[in-house]
Amino acid sequence: MRLASQLTGWKLEINSETKVREMKQFAEQSFKQLGLGDNAIDLLYGHGFRMARDLLDANHELLTQIPGINKDNLLDLLSRAKAQAGTDASELARLEAEREAARLADARRHPSELSQTERLLRVRGLGERMIDSLAAAGYKTVEDIARETDLIKLGDATGLGVKKGKQLKHAVEQYLQEEARLRTDLDAERAKQGLPPLGAPAPAPAPVL
Repeated sequence: MRLASQLTGWKLEINSETKVREMKQFAEQSFKQLGLGDNAIDLLYGHGFRMARDLLDANHELLTQIPGINKDNLLDLLSRAKAQAGTDASELARLEAEREAARLADARRHPSELSQTERLLRVRGLGERMIDSLAAAGYKTVEDIARETDLIKLGDATGLGVKKGKQLKHAVEQYLQEEARLRTDLDAERAKQGLPPLGAPAPAPAPVL
């Protein structure tokens, strides 16, 4: 995972199956350009190699233990890996730009379009497991947490403890302030386009004369 983050700052979450799959697909794409077979690619991936660039700093003795790589073709392989590294860097930059664009678009989604789980996931420090624990304790929305005045109860019911429960409540309050500002901004943008605020009741039909 460390090798894969050197070029792009990718931070692979171990519990994210999607990111693991993307990492494996990128490795396969990169190594196949070097003429390596599936078995060699699987072994390289298993040893922590994530792209052609990683081969350049690798132990040569280790590489020659991979099927299809030997002392006779190693230098040629490394030369191709060096050339492929530039292509990989461009592709990683493109993928990162797409991710950032998607992240920004998601951040600008109107609060009224979000599910309660999506809203909770936007609270700093909250993950899916903690959201499940909160729901089991009766805190199913950000408002449920914000309304809780008994921090000891919040900490005990969720297993967080008083200190982390206080931090959670503060994070929720910050989120609600940010959400209110975003709602105001997006509703203003919709008003400029002649559209009603999201979540507002539909206007009554004009009477038939």
